Amino acid sequence: MVTAINTPSGYKVKTLDNDYFEDKYGETPDNGIGLKGYYQNKVLKKMVYSVGLSNSMKTYEFYLSGPDLIFVFQKEQDYPATAAGGLDYSKLVPAQEVRYYFDGQKIIKTITKGKGRPGGIEQGDLLSTFNDLKKDLGNYNGK
Repeated sequence: MVTAINTPSGYKVKTLDNDYFEDKYGETPDNGIGLKGYYQNKVLKKMVYSVGLSNSMKTYEFYLSGPDLIFVFQKEQDYPATAAGGLDYSKLVPAQEVRYYFDGQKIIKTITKGKGRPGGIEQGDLLSTFNDLKKDLGNYNGK
């Protein structure tokens, strides 16, 4: 199911950029934030939510079957440390991938590869974040 959803075929894409989230929350993460909804025949199939924290970029791909969340792919890429003790913002290195499988509204399986840094969406908040982002897409009429 996820492979079929992930194969681009005539999706209409709705994008909420950094400005949308700044208007909504009054602030945004250090390195930006964005949300894309992928629709087929006016039905939301996938959402991609990216958050640029001060030390990493975190991307969450939410996959739907009908109105239900079935899978989340979380990817973290970190800004590497420099010899001077800071971070090199010119490149990102892979740090962690997490796959969450859902049945109904419960996580039934998790596969983790690598180690991520703190921050981002906690596992227990995935479903509520998914619902909030889905509402954001539904309520947004564009500029």
